[in-house]
Amino acid sequence: MFGVYDNNKPCSVIGFPYLSLACWKTHQFETFEQALAYLEKWLGNYSGCIPHDYNGCQLDYSGYGDIVEIRTE
Repeated sequence: MFGVYDNNKPCSVIGFPYLSLACWKTHQFETFEQALAYLEKWLGNYSGCIPHDYNGCQLDYSGYGDIVEIRTE
């Protein structure tokens, strides 16, 4: 299982309760590839900062200390 996190908070309604769309209901996925696709959607315009060989490590996507990562759970 892989979890997507933004500043140590789950990238879902769990970590960001103001989100209302069903697409943000979970931050956990069966495969790394699913988690990576979700992270790309989560970052939106910032998704271009994800390196081609990204392995889930902490990534400062804004340049101002905003950290995303994919964790093994």
